[in-house]
Amino acid sequence: MKQYIIGFITGACLIASAVMFMGAQNQHENLGDITVNSITVLSDGSGGYIKTYNSEGKQTSYLGTGGTGGFLETFDATGQSTSYLGTGGTGGFLETYNIYSNKTAYLGTGTKGYGIIKLSGQNGNLGWGRSGKK
Repeated sequence: MKQYIIGFITGACLIASAVMFMGAQNQHENLGDITVNSITVLSDGSGGYIKTYNSEGKQTSYLGTGGTGGFLETFDATGQSTSYLGTGGTGGFLETYNIYSNKTAYLGTGTKGYGIIKLSGQNGNLGWGRSGKK
């Protein structure tokens, strides 16, 4: 009788281990919709980030940490960068890009701490610019 109980417990442990092992294999499980009050993203040593992707698997946005601070970058359906909002060496800035990946606008902070705005043509060449320096 004792051997039957030991055998039964051993079998139950093996089944539980197999179920746990098979469940651990799926690391990219879809959790569906998640509703929270806040999310904290911690760095793994290279900076924390959040990425989103479209139905074709192309990246559509990146919110995270860069070399000089945080930034948000958006991408079109083909994966080309369309905008960048972030921190540079002299302060914050916003850039936009056209379908040819050329920078079309820049609004940000200059090297001396004053504001700068630049608009460019479709080829990326500067068309107009102003600074807040007096």
